[in-house]
Amino acid sequence: MVLLIVLLSKPVSPWFMSRSSFLVDITFSIKAKKWPTNFDWLTRTRKWPCSDLVEKIVQEGFHLVPKSHSKDKMETTWRFSFSKAEVTLLNEIQPTARKCFVCLKIIVKDFLIPCSNKLKTYYFKSIFMHVLEKTEPSFWREDDIEECFYWLFKHVTEAVQSKQCPHFWLNGINFFEELTDRDMNKLLKMLNKIKQNPSAYIDDSFVRDDRNEFNEHSPLVQNV
Repeated sequence: MVLLIVLLSKPVSPWFMSRSSFLVDITFSIKAKKWPTNFDWLTRTRKWPCSDLVEKIVQEGFHLVPKSHSKDKMETTWRFSFSKAEVTLLNEIQPTARKCFVCLKIIVKDFLIPCSNKLKTYYFKSIFMHVLEKTEPSFWREDDIEECFYWLFKHVTEAVQSKQCPHFWLNGINFFEELTDRDMNKLLKMLNKIKQNPSAYIDDSFVRDDRNEFNEHSPLVQNV
């Protein structure tokens, strides 16, 4: 069965809908119903999510999209897509964790990505999901949001220091592998600077519990 996944390129507001049009990225995909046995995500030790949510995500499967690897000159390879799984997973997180990630996204887009054109916001989303997995849900408290953000920021800094940014779903993929030492040094320097006063680098709007902002590329899946 072929599916059409529509990825919203920006939050859809009533203004966009009133014009009966909005910007989208359209990707054709094939749904794979059986979770690959060589992925350790299904069996690895975690504090979150619960087993019921893991089972739900596995049952929903993942998708294959005709997007070849940059090294595939013949363009015959397909890419794994876990967009739907990520929406299911991240819709269940604590509101405070969501706000922390929105803060991080602002910093990433405005201050970290300019350090290297090889960086993608998805790399930091992967770090965030790893942090969620190893952290008790009760940790993400609204009355202690600053400590929560520093916890997330600490893991981002450690990932840059170690030059290790593992893919959340797939084994053996390090997103930082293609970054140069110069890139990593620039990133670390910027992170250390931000650490002194993070609030100066974050827009006030982060306090909104905005799911559209959080799920910037939320998929709308349609059978075709």
